[in-house]
Amino acid sequence: MPRPRTSRRLPALAALLLIAGPGAAQEGQEPSADRTLTLPELLETFRADAPTVRQLAARAEEAKAAVRLATAAALPVLAAQGGYTRHNADAQVDIRSTLQDVVSQFPVPVSLDTSALPGALVIQPLEVWTAAASLTVPLVAPSAWADIAAAQAGAEAAAAQVQAAQATAEAALVRAAWLGGVAEQQVAATRHGVDAARAHAEAAARHLDAGLGTRLEVLAAEVELDRRRSEQAQAEADLRRARRALGALLGTRDTVAVRLPREMPGPTPSADEAQASALRDRPELVATRASWKATVRQATSAWLRHLPTIQAQGSLAAQTVPFPTGQQTAWRLGVQLTWVFYDGGARYGLLRRARAQRAAAEALRDQTGLDVAREAADAVDAVAVAEERLVLGRRALAAADEAEASAARAYEAGLLTGTEVLDAQQRRLEAALGQAAAEAALGIARADLDRARGARP
Repeated sequence: MPRPRTSRRLPALAALLLIAGPGAAQEGQEPSADRTLTLPELLETFRADAPTVRQLAARAEEAKAAVRLATAAALPVLAAQGGYTRHNADAQVDIRSTLQDVVSQFPVPVSLDTSALPGALVIQPLEVWTAAASLTVPLVAPSAWADIAAAQAGAEAAAAQVQAAQATAEAALVRAAWLGGVAEQQVAATRHGVDAARAHAEAAARHLDAGLGTRLEVLAAEVELDRRRSEQAQAEADLRRARRALGALLGTRDTVAVRLPREMPGPTPSADEAQASALRDRPELVATRASWKATVRQATSAWLRHLPTIQAQGSLAAQTVPFPTGQQTAWRLGVQLTWVFYDGGARYGLLRRARAQRAAAEALRDQTGLDVAREAADAVDAVAVAEERLVLGRRALAAADEAEASAARAYEAGLLTGTEVLDAQQRRLEAALGQAAAEAALGIARADLDRARGARP
């Protein structure tokens, strides 16, 4: 007795293609791509100008700007000013004449030489143009120096985080490429199914004409052919969506196909080798170590706020109306020391917060090391499982091919029923899809292993 028929619907493999929703397609429409790239070319194009990469580059520039902002507190400040002022009235004092008037009031004549005295002393000019420049140079700024070191460590952490985000994006791109390969093989499998179903429908019609079959077998074969055509149309639509998704990841509206390697390059590293590589090269670990270093510098900065700061100041001024010295220019130099003895406890609060952040960063660093080592070992196991499943998938497809061909020959000879032929065709389709999924799973597992051990795909 023939076994019960399995579901004729394709497995929910298209759900893995990152694009949801059905798409209209016409049977026999050949899916074509605007661009066809190899996997290395795909990654090179992505790294060159993809929107995701540009966003990450902008984040790296933000981190560099933070270092520049912190450095500014320890560098000189040069400023210039200029202006025009008009008063409602002017006020001047003639020193010579005023002194002479005072001397003239003495009871005895007094001879006084006023030639060395300045003339009119301007108290308030009617209008004046002014120009000034000032320079402030930090001589001793301990907390600012520590802040610079913290900002540099933070920038290092941010750069590593950007590298980690780009590695994640590249791994997602490789995953999408392999899933697009699944879609291509799904189309090939459904086309083979259509051809096999058409051949069976023709054989059923010949049996009916020869009086060896029934009308029911012919109808079943025709229904099966229509089902296979529907599956082919859906598979082609899924393939087009997968190729559009790859194009969107590259920042283009083109559809992109990828020529994937059929064999995985290089041997799989052992778990110990993968873990050692991960602990050495994973950007997440670099980021957490740099973040911890930044919190150490921040705690140092909080302590150094108890020390005084010293800065040198200088200024140069000029105006159209003479100063009280009688000159139209003036300059000033000085050194200023600032020592805050009590600020309401703000420094102690900063120190306490910095210590807490340092403890959290240290714990995150240690946990990240454990996580990346575990991920590397898990990735090695996943590759081993995927390789075994691919071997089994290829073996199952070879057996299903042979079974389908044998069933077709036996039906022609009248040794099997049409239902048994349809079952063999269904098993062949499922085996083909299973092998496609196994190939994609191995490619994705190898990409995940590269990501887990800190290697670029």
